[in-house]
Amino acid sequence: EAAQLASSEALGAQRELRKEAESAARGAADSAAQGGEDLALQLHAAQDEVSSAQAAVESLSQQMEALVQEKMTATREASECGEDAKRWRAAAAEAEEREAEWAASGVEEPELAPSFEKLQKAIAAGEKLTAEPRAQDCWHKHQQAVEKMKDSRNKVSELDQSLRDCSAAMPGKQQDLESARRRVETLEAEAAEIRRRHASVLDDWDEVLASSRRCSTSLGGLGGELAQAQGSLVAERDQRQALRGAIQELMGQLGALDGRLQALDADCE
Repeated sequence: EAAQLASSEALGAQRELRKEAESAARGAADSAAQGGEDLALQLHAAQDEVSSAQAAVESLSQQMEALVQEKMTATREASECGEDAKRWRAAAAEAEEREAEWAASGVEEPELAPSFEKLQKAIAAGEKLTAEPRAQDCWHKHQQAVEKMKDSRNKVSELDQSLRDCSAAMPGKQQDLESARRRVETLEAEAAEIRRRHASVLDDWDEVLASSRRCSTSLGGLGGELAQAQGSLVAERDQRQALRGAIQELMGQLGALDGRLQALDADCE
């Protein structure tokens, strides 16, 4: 009975230990899984931040490249307008000098080309007298070139300011990108640690199951040994009872013999 009680207690203790180990392993696995899900959401959000920051940096870079190209075009236009203004100013000075000579000599002013296009055609045809521009027209063309040059220079200044603004904003955009990348690296490291811990929990769970199987095997052997010991105790009890009966029988025989001896002693007297 004591052996059976011990075996029952051992089996009960094993079941309790198994329940505790399973509960602990399940709790650790659930905790690791929940932590992994939360971290996955954070990592996804951080990766979106990296994509957004990268897009902002690329967009700003493209904007700066476009501004540089536009500034180069405006600078070239300003330079060309400046050259045109110089040419028209020189042409105006020549026209004024020519018109002054005509007025001094009393020569009738020749017919002039009514437009710049016709002037070019007249020059190409060799009609020099009818192709000389008026000073007033030259100064008008000069003023138009100057105004266009001013507009181009103003545009260059505006584009230059836009470039400075973009350049000032670029470090902040790049810093945002680097911060987002570092956050992703940190979260990826944490995710790797959670995966390692989850694998460790699974290894521990496997070890719990293996230990449970070993305990079951050991307890099965212990049950056999206890049964064998119980059989031995029963056999020993039977032997003791037989020996006790034999002793009692021997003591009875000795008592009877003693009675006979006493009777013989009485007869002899």
